[in-house]
Amino acid sequence: MNGVGSVKRVVSSDWSLNNANEGCWVGILLFALVLDLSISLLCSMFLTQIQNSKLNSVVP
Repeated sequence: MNGVGSVKRVVSSDWSLNNANEGCWVGILLFALVLDLSISLLCSMFLTQIQNSKLNSVVP
């Protein structure tokens, strides 16, 4: 968990927040990362569905 520690150090050095706010910032960063991954996954699934339907409509 070295990455989370470095993120907390950067946040605390920039804003000098307390422990609760550090945890909140880390949670927000992790949530944004998970949201970004899930959105990209949904978009790729959606695009493959569109391509499959196009292929199906082209093939008689």
